[in-house]
Amino acid sequence: MNEALRALLRSRKFLILCLDTVVSLVLYFAAKYASPSLAEDVKMVIGLLQLPVTAIIVAISVEDSTAKKAEALLQNEKKGEGVIRRPFHP
Repeated sequence: MNEALRALLRSRKFLILCLDTVVSLVLYFAAKYASPSLAEDVKMVIGLLQLPVTAIIVAISVEDSTAKKAEALLQNEKKGEGVIRRPFHP
């Protein structure tokens, strides 16, 4: 397995996406075959579940991005390059 695939399989975002997909499919098909009239309600519930899952994935992405930026800033400080600051213009 190459490194990119290994990183993908360890990614929290990818694992949450896979879990969400499995849960959605199980709910949909269980409702569809148990009671076809219930299938529309389950579709709505699945749609509502997508919102918090998407928010969690976005939050993890922001957290990862912030951590990478902080790591890059620390590496620049160690190299002696310092941090380039822009002047404040109100």
